Amino acid sequence: MPDSDDEATGRRWRHDRPHHIHRPRLSPLAAGRRTRRVDGIAIVGQDRAHTATMPTPRQVDRILGDEVNTLAAFEVLGVPAPQGSKSVMPGGFLVEGSSKTGRAKHKAWRGAVADVARDVADDEPYDGALQVSISFRLPMPASRPAKIRTVGIWPKSTKPDIDKLVRSTLDGLTDGGLIVDDARIFALDVEKYEVIGWTGAEIVVRRWEP
Repeated sequence: MPDSDDEATGRRWRHDRPHHIHRPRLSPLAAGRRTRRVDGIAIVGQDRAHTATMPTPRQVDRILGDEVNTLAAFEVLGVPAPQGSKSVMPGGFLVEGSSKTGRAKHKAWRGAVADVARDVADDEPYDGALQVSISFRLPMPASRPAKIRTVGIWPKSTKPDIDKLVRSTLDGLTDGGLIVDDARIFALDVEKYEVIGWTGAEIVVRRWEP
């Protein structure tokens, strides 16, 4: 294209040169995200193009099929107990839990998990990229309405915290020699119910195979 003159400034430019567009700099956190407004408030959300590439554990099962190998599936009887903060004893050493009763419950549950894990373990602890599913079954309080008690199972939305239950359970799996280390676990599928009947947990350990 021919050049043009700017009579006011004497500057010249080419018509085929793109105009400069000011683009604000994005922080690393905002990069790759899209912004929308809801009731005048700016909402920054992850771009769909970036989130669509991360499969859930259930999607992985469907995608990989036989490449996700079930290593062990078993039940642990007992009352699931959390592993929470540590307490400092007079001698300066640390122990699990803030009370003697809590420590006893934690020890009993972690030991029960370790015992069953030891029974189902292979010659060597499982290694590699592991996926663990846990369904906790805790006692249903007598105060629940009759219609819930008739069903016999209900989602538990009260203490103990589900992450603390997971902590004690995974440590039990390691203690029992079922897995090398709970750091090997890349995905968790966890549920917490209150039930009438047996209490404990249903546990499944899977591994991604190359």
